[in-house]
Amino acid sequence: MAVTGFDADADGVTVHAGTQRFRAGWLVGCDGAHSAVRRLAGIDFPGVEPEQVSYQAVVELDGDLPGGGFTDTGFYMSIELGEGVRLVGPTEYVSGPVDRDVPVTAELVQETLRRVSGVPVTVTRLHHGSRPRTRPDRPPSTGGAGCCWPATPPTCTRPSAARA
Repeated sequence: MAVTGFDADADGVTVHAGTQRFRAGWLVGCDGAHSAVRRLAGIDFPGVEPEQVSYQAVVELDGDLPGGGFTDTGFYMSIELGEGVRLVGPTEYVSGPVDRDVPVTAELVQETLRRVSGVPVTVTRLHHGSRPRTRPDRPPSTGGAGCCWPATPPTCTRPSAARA
């Protein structure tokens, strides 16, 4: 369900989601880099350059890849799903622009895993891969080593903030 509009008044906000309406005291937009809530509220966010880029992929590999780790070039996780299939999540430290529309291919996942892990693995089959996601404002943590995050901070809109 997508937010398609909202009306704010002194008592709260009515959120429009298609033909449905919801009433609340707050409208909080935590919907990512291309936030519909932020756009509808007229809140500008020009963006920032990312500090890291992450991929997630379900692959088959040739080579021994440990379960995860941190290196000077990034961090990664690797989880055995069974029958030679693994979920991998390399995150590479970057500087400068990142093509967020790049297709996730076996070659891309393989080269990123090699750079980040230092292990010469070969991706023999890509079952599924996610597009790159970036997180410019937080350092890596062991709790989030395999996660993908949006590139924007949360946006909060209170009725008074929503009015021009």
